Amino acid sequence: MISKILTFFRLSRSIVSELTNKEKMTLVINIIFSVFNTFLELASIITIVYLLLVISGQQIEESGIVSYINAFIDQDQLIISAALLMISVVVIKTIFQIIYSFNSEKISFQIMSRISMSLYNKFINYNYNEYLKENSARIIRLLSQESVKIGNNLISPLISIINESLLLIFVSIFLFIYDPLLGIVVYLVSLLLIFYFSKLITSRLQRLGKEVTENNTKRIKIINESFRSFDIIKMFNFQERFKQVYNEYTDKISYSGFKSQFYAKLPKSIFELFIFLFLFTLILFLELTQNTELLISYLSILAVSVYKIIPSLNKTSSSLQSIQYFATPFIELTSYLKIKESKPKILKVSDFELIKYVGVSHLFDKENKILDNINFEINNGDYIGIYGHSGSGKSTLIKIICGLLKPSAGEVFMDNNSINYDSLHNYFSYVPQDPFIMDDNIITNITFNLTNKKIDLEKVKSILVKVGLYDKFKDKLYESLGDNGIKVSGGQRQRISIARALFFEKKVIILDESTSNLDPQTESKILQLLKKLNEELTIIMISHKMDSLINCNKKFKIINKNIEVK
Repeated sequence: MISKILTFFRLSRSIVSELTNKEKMTLVINIIFSVFNTFLELASIITIVYLLLVISGQQIEESGIVSYINAFIDQDQLIISAALLMISVVVIKTIFQIIYSFNSEKISFQIMSRISMSLYNKFINYNYNEYLKENSARIIRLLSQESVKIGNNLISPLISIINESLLLIFVSIFLFIYDPLLGIVVYLVSLLLIFYFSKLITSRLQRLGKEVTENNTKRIKIINESFRSFDIIKMFNFQERFKQVYNEYTDKISYSGFKSQFYAKLPKSIFELFIFLFLFTLILFLELTQNTELLISYLSILAVSVYKIIPSLNKTSSSLQSIQYFATPFIELTSYLKIKESKPKILKVSDFELIKYVGVSHLFDKENKILDNINFEINNGDYIGIYGHSGSGKSTLIKIICGLLKPSAGEVFMDNNSINYDSLHNYFSYVPQDPFIMDDNIITNITFNLTNKKIDLEKVKSILVKVGLYDKFKDKLYESLGDNGIKVSGGQRQRISIARALFFEKKVIILDESTSNLDPQTESKILQLLKKLNEELTIIMISHKMDSLINCNKKFKIINKNIEVK
């Protein structure tokens, strides 16, 4: 228990440090409400004690507990008045507890939602060099699982511990007054009530659980697609589009989650209300039938059952266990929240005459230099072929060329003006060997407009004509292409990737072994398409087959960490 408490205080400081000022203020307000909730609990106990004293016939004038109550209690009908006072306080307390519970869970899941969105924002703006070193499974776990658990396994238990601790400190003093010999009666009633509320709430919880599952599946999908299309996102500045869809699913999960937690805790408050209503009815019945000798026994059961100290301790222990369990993932989350983002620099793209790379070198580590002080130029309208043996650095070079990868050394100039590497990607389109295709229609795959709003459909159609896909898709514009484009051929995947570059009016298309997996006939058609597009675009193509570079006016051979221009 001591280790759990120490973990709790250590993580509490960490939790608070990660909250925004607004969230800290909300948490402080929640603690104030928790104190008020505790006072309502105490007020209900005082009214019970007062009623017990009245029923037992003790000299209530001598009791300090009731010194402030006698002034507004009808002394002629003392028992009825005391009972009415008790039930009034309990009803008020119950209503407040329901509101308090609702808002506590809402606070918890709002913080979870905000942290989850912040994590995704960190990922989508991750520096590309650091992204290459990252373990994708770890990031998926943090984004899809641990970030969702933070509300239920950390924030909610923290709020619960604060509330339960206050309750236990003040209420436990009163609980030792009463004799719980007939407590079995209350537990039998509680079993019936639990069974009733389980039936009442189960269907709602199942519906909310289904909503969470469905939206979590969609969110995992967008996370996976973010990984698979990271190059495209960087090249076309799609960060905001992916963030918008991710945030939408996160909000839905958050809303369903906090409501399910609210419903799960609702029976406790209603249970207490039913017990009090039952005992209030019983008190009235026994008073009217003049069987008041049974009242104190039943009220003793009330005192123990409603303010049960053992369940409160169990809840506190459970919350501490939850926080302890979540300690390691939370440390991972907080460390990831501290990573440096690489915000995209978006430029208005204009025509260029020359892009010059000077003194470019790149090291994967201190002992592995892949490129060493190379110099080369790209003229507007060039059709450049890049080749070399496997592992020579072809893919590294093209990622440096288009600005995805920042070299260890070197400068880049556009029309004799220095340009930042973080802005270079605005001019380039990158087509990998296995082009990324979303499980969506061809319009979305070309435009990356995930919300399908304000799409220039005529522009899409004209581009489909240009890349030779219109006849294939003119009647299937809104049909899904399948997971990872399973419904389209390799050649069609290449044409879709090329269509993206045309849609966003990129000036240079880079193809990384894009035709290597195609059959000769399909490759020939793609090469014919590229030759035609070279009239309006600059093309850079990597291939290990020299026949694929037949249309090139320049060829870069990578050898001995340098470039030979042919």
